[in-house]
Amino acid sequence: MNILEAIRIALNSLLANKLRSILTMLGIIIGVGAVIALLALGGAIQTLVTSELQGLGSNLVFLFPGTNDPENDRRVPPRLTNE
Repeated sequence: MNILEAIRIALNSLLANKLRSILTMLGIIIGVGAVIALLALGGAIQTLVTSELQGLGSNLVFLFPGTNDPENDRRVPPRLTNE
């Protein structure tokens, strides 16, 4: 089987099953479009977040109360008394 015969068989198959061929192509087009849209949306969000963080400046520091030490997270609460 050479390449021309394979193309002829493929075209005959496409013409014999028109609805299935159209639905398959539509599904592929929608899938590729969705992937492209999500990639574009992700890039836009990344650009937005980067510009917002750069807009804060390099001399800004956030301080939050608490600790990141897991040893301090296991503190024993004080005992309750009847007083």
